[in-house]
Amino acid sequence: MLPEMMTKVMYLYENDMVSQKHYLSILGESVRSLPLSIFLQYSSFFVPNNDYLAFHWGQSAKFPEHGLYNFDGLCIVDNCIVVPCQLISGDVVGWVAFNPLLKVKSVEENDRSESYYLFPQKHIFDKGNYLFVLPEIYKQALYTGYIILTDGLFDCMSLTHYGLNSCSALGSIVSEKSMFLLHFIDKVYVSIDNDEAGQRFFKNVSKFIPSARYLKQSFHKDIDDLLKREDRSIFVEKIFSAISDGVDILL
Repeated sequence: MLPEMMTKVMYLYENDMVSQKHYLSILGESVRSLPLSIFLQYSSFFVPNNDYLAFHWGQSAKFPEHGLYNFDGLCIVDNCIVVPCQLISGDVVGWVAFNPLLKVKSVEENDRSESYYLFPQKHIFDKGNYLFVLPEIYKQALYTGYIILTDGLFDCMSLTHYGLNSCSALGSIVSEKSMFLLHFIDKVYVSIDNDEAGQRFFKNVSKFIPSARYLKQSFHKDIDDLLKREDRSIFVEKIFSAISDGVDILL
């Protein structure tokens, strides 16, 4: 567990909010087409250089249990947007980092040799055992009776931005532990990407949640891309309507 991380994020917001808003606005909108507000809702922060976290958080930022620096003193989340991963209690158990520069490179050069997502080492944060979901979103899902499970961080954040209860598996990994919380929600929808990996993801989730329904669209690779369209409000309305009717969602 990383009990101090949320306190440290709030410290960043209090003492360097101008810079954080600047970076998150530019990178969030230009690379992910998401507004600043959603990044702040998820307590995200950007690391602009190797010394940034050590400067603001002190040498404790380099403690091995955080997984943010390696043993050579190099910040492994340099130039990344970092999003804390919380339990429904609000305690931070890990983080996921997104490198926007590597994302742009993968698109422009069609080079996917280097992942643009980073996680702490497994002994610090075993991501397969956890569900990425905001505590308030999970509580809302219990009350409204549905949630949409995605296999991507930004699929989840995009759905949340448009008012839908959403959570995500981390690294597309599902397990009995990570799926446990979903058993308490009446309707679980799985957002399926338009590829073989998407089909496998749904199949794997169904092993733990046999009643899972699907959210499938045929326009783009994933739901995140669909929600970037100018006519996205039409699809959002269709999703809400299908959830109300309790049927599979096919867009």
